[in-house]
Amino acid sequence: LQDITSPFSGATTGARNDYNTSCGGNGPESIFFLDLDPGYKLTIGQTSNSYDSRHQLAYGGYCPGINIVNCMDDPDTEAISWENKLGFVERVYFMIDAYTTGDGSFTIEWEIEGNKFEV
Repeated sequence: LQDITSPFSGATTGARNDYNTSCGGNGPESIFFLDLDPGYKLTIGQTSNSYDSRHQLAYGGYCPGINIVNCMDDPDTEAISWENKLGFVERVYFMIDAYTTGDGSFTIEWEIEGNKFEV
């Protein structure tokens, strides 16, 4: 997410099928990540897509993240938020997968809000 701008349009068509969201899905996925500073909140979601998808926000560990914030089936356009209250920079992963085995195009939007304070 650090190298692209919001909104971003892409597709899972032709992507690899290496991971599944924690709430299911077995299609090709797109995974985005961001190193989120302490005291900042990420809100991210799809604004549109051309297929039935699932999406998940997780943080920590290797891709696609080991701590699941939330995994959504419907609505496909439901945004998910996570605030880093850990006291250190943490990698956050947003994964878009299929409901079952589909693929297609999507548009995502995200916002980062800061509550950082100076010490």
